[in-house]
This record gives sequence, structure tokens and C-alpha cells, in this order.
Amino acid sequence: MMRPPAGQPDGIPQTAALLFRQALQLIDGQLQEEGLTPGLLAKQLRLSRRRLYQVFEAQGETVSRCIQARRLAQVARDLLSERLEHQSITHIAFKWGFSDSAHFSRAFKRHFALSPRAFRARAPSPAPATRAVSRSGTPTSAR
Repeated sequence: MMRPPAGQPDGIPQTAALLFRQALQLIDGQLQEEGLTPGLLAKQLRLSRRRLYQVFEAQGETVSRCIQARRLAQVARDLLSERLEHQSITHIAFKWGFSDSAHFSRAFKRHFALSPRAFRARAPSPAPATRAVSRSGTPTSAR
């Protein structure tokens, strides 16, 4: 009888796709941690860094790029949030694990083709209360 490779529970072979999904779950749960690195992720998954890199390569991705893209997506979501419109862009970026505002701004612009400030400015504003207007263009009372 063959023994399962080390680090594989219950002898179930861990495919690259399964490991990738597990890695994404760990990443998503730790996006706000500045110390989230490929080394830490490999340790949590009980894999060598090399194996972790291979798992991501099999999906056409790199670990660092994946972490950064997921962080940027969360920052973008928060920048569009009406609830967070008064928080600074830097505060939001730091909340999602970025530790250098210049690096964050360059990464954001490279990813979204807009600066964080321009991205936020393009956010749709809430629709103002509208008054009914007659066909002639004069205001009427709303019913």
C-alpha cells in the first residue's frame, strides 16, 4: 500500500486546482494583513514555496500578483462605497495591506488605468431627488 505524500490529509491527492482554491481562501481571509507573503502562505498550506509557485503557475498566475490583484479589488470596492467616501484613499489602501502609498498608487493605476483619485471621482453619485417636469419643461407637482 502506498503512503500519501507528506502534508496530504487522509491520503487524498491534492491537485493543483484544489491547492489553488485553498490558497485563495487563505489569501482572502488575510488580505488586510501587511505580512501576507508567498512564504507565509506556503507555510500555512504546508507546502514548499516552490510547490506553491507551481500551483499558481498551473493556473496562469503568480502568488504575489494574485495577492495584489485581490487587494486592489477590495480597495476599488471601498473607493466606490458611499459609506466610505470620507475615508482617505491612503487609509483604505493601508486597511487592505498596502504599506507604501506610492507603491499602492502605481499598482492601482497599472491595474485600473486610472489613479485611485480619478477612479473614486468616476464613482456614480447617488441620484438626486427629481421633480416631475411637464412636456413643456416646467416643474409640476409630483403625485
